[in-house]
Amino acid sequence: MRKRPEIDEWHDEIQKTLADPSVVVELPDGGRGYYRQGVLPTRYGTCYLFVVVRWNGALGDVATAFPTDEIKPFVRIVRMSK
Repeated sequence: MRKRPEIDEWHDEIQKTLADPSVVVELPDGGRGYYRQGVLPTRYGTCYLFVVVRWNGALGDVATAFPTDEIKPFVRIVRMSK
């Protein structure tokens, strides 16, 4: 059984978001939030795919991923694409 079967259908979209995010933020709980628009099916409109990664040194674990139309509260911006 897979750890997070609810996000299996977005494997490619999660990979694209992590590889080339629009925005990366440091979250209040210490994780990082990766956002990218335009990777989800058209039924999600202009929503971002939001991927939360919990890091332990150089190793990361995808905690969750879901569509959102807003940037969630964060501590600081780590990266923003031009």
